[in-house]
Amino acid sequence: MTPAVRALAGRADCICSCTLAQRNETIRATCRATLDAAPQALALLDINPRKGCYNETTVRESLSLANVKLNGVAFRL
Repeated sequence: MTPAVRALAGRADCICSCTLAQRNETIRATCRATLDAAPQALALLDINPRKGCYNETTVRESLSLANVKLNGVAFRL
């Protein structure tokens, strides 16, 4: 992550990440670093339960970093 991106994250009010994008380890690490650089931001997570587009580890790690509200949706991990 560049210093400029880290500075932007530090000023963000909200950051949205998704499990679909996090299929790649580099992107997963970038999402975590961005959220770490933005403790003040509301962290939203879009869980895409499409077959082959998520795994239990990614969902659990992402949920631990997000402020999440799920309405009427149940996931069996």
